[in-house]
Amino acid sequence: MSKSATAKISHNSDCSISGDQILSYINRIEKLKDEDSLIKEALKDIYIEIKSAGFCVNTIKKHIAARAIPEDALNLQYEMFELYAAAITSAELKKKK
Repeated sequence: MSKSATAKISHNSDCSISGDQILSYINRIEKLKDEDSLIKEALKDIYIEIKSAGFCVNTIKKHIAARAIPEDALNLQYEMFELYAAAITSAELKKKK
């Protein structure tokens, strides 16, 4: 290999692979995975704190997910939920008669 850690795939190939570049990608991915692990651990701690304070973690998670949805799409989801709930209630009342 040369000083830049480039290797030829075969003697007749013009394609070369830069080991330095691949190693750089690998190092970046590993660093992000480490950071991801730290973030997941921090989130876990926050959810434990939420539960300890007496709040419902699932409800908090649903609010977080809802905040990520554009307002018009979220309103449509709520409307559809209410429409379906009304239809289900109506069907259940008919069965009781």
